[in-house]
Amino acid sequence: MIEWLPDWLLPLGLGLILGGLYFAGLWWTITWLPRSRRPPLTLAASFFIRAALLVAGIVWLTGGQPVRVVAALVGFWISRQLSVRWRIALVADPSGAETLRHR
Repeated sequence: MIEWLPDWLLPLGLGLILGGLYFAGLWWTITWLPRSRRPPLTLAASFFIRAALLVAGIVWLTGGQPVRVVAALVGFWISRQLSVRWRIALVADPSGAETLRHR
């Protein structure tokens, strides 16, 4: 039973880490957009860089083995679910100051 554990457990954790980096990059891009001189170009470049790094990381770290790739994608999906659940929104209060609020 323990023999197959590394086949999916390690890639699952790596998928979680890669997903966290992907969504952290997305958060950084969204917070940077108002200051960007070309927001559409910034958004497109960010997406292609994040997607390329994610795919390259999954393929490289899993060796392209189907079981490991699926485990890494499940880890990425869990990371997405956590990032949606734990997102922090900037909300302007009536005084005009921005405050952080957990949703």
